[in-house]
Amino acid sequence: MHDDRLAVEGEAGRVRHDFTSAAAPNRVWLTDITEHWTGEGKLYLCALKDACSGRIVGYSIDSRMTSHLAVTALNSAVARRAADGVDVAGGIVHSDRGSQSRSRRFVHRLGRHQLVGSMGRVGACLLTG
Repeated sequence: MHDDRLAVEGEAGRVRHDFTSAAAPNRVWLTDITEHWTGEGKLYLCALKDACSGRIVGYSIDSRMTSHLAVTALNSAVARRAADGVDVAGGIVHSDRGSQSRSRRFVHRLGRHQLVGSMGRVGACLLTG
């Protein structure tokens, strides 16, 4: 399990997140999966957003919400950044605790790209800001 590397303890001792203060592009990526209904059924979208620029740096779309969806989105982001001559090693990829982000495949791929995983704690979504 990845630690919550983006948690900040506030003055009152409450843990919160500040996703808007990434020091530079490609140092912190945020990822999540959403579903969309179409005329032919559900589609799932996994996207990675750069916390500094607000830009979507990678994504994947599939009819199933599996670890493959998350891994493909991560590979997409790394490949797109590499095409721009950017080395992403040492960057943080922050996600919720979904099974796709906790999968062996996803964790292995993070390591292969020399990225660091970060996951919010249970219930932490209510303490962002």
